[in-house]
Amino acid sequence: MNKTIAMIGHSAAGKSSCLVQLGFNLDATDMDHVLGTHQPPTMDRALDWLATGRKYPENIVAVSNHENLLKELAAAKNARPRKIQFDRIWFIYLRKPLAELQNHLQLRQPNGENRNREGINYTLQTFDRFDSDFFLQLQDEIVDCSGKSLATIADEISVIAKSM
Repeated sequence: MNKTIAMIGHSAAGKSSCLVQLGFNLDATDMDHVLGTHQPPTMDRALDWLATGRKYPENIVAVSNHENLLKELAAAKNARPRKIQFDRIWFIYLRKPLAELQNHLQLRQPNGENRNREGINYTLQTFDRFDSDFFLQLQDEIVDCSGKSLATIADEISVIAKSM
């Protein structure tokens, strides 16, 4: 069975940029584009999309950083009430050091837009909590992004996806 490779990580860790580097359409593979950013998707809707609900064959996607969604996913994965769905998903944590993340938060996003100051501050203030409370609990594998180019990270993700 092909698993969905679900990239998780802080804003500016490179999730959407990896999708673009791999030639994927963000409108089909980035949860923010598909399910929206104004209201966090419910965990059920997000799990359905991750496990089976996508209309496209790509098996690499980026997961939204909605705090409540991540909290619910981490709790559900650890409690395993939805084993069949979680067994179809392989969470890869793109782990980028804080200093590198601070620099990348200043760069334009893949859609060409700058990040807003409020979002940047939120990411920096919650860095450690998101790392320990969500990403490390959800991850099935970590890709250490320290000092790596986007192309190298995307290649690593592609190799993992092909092995699933």
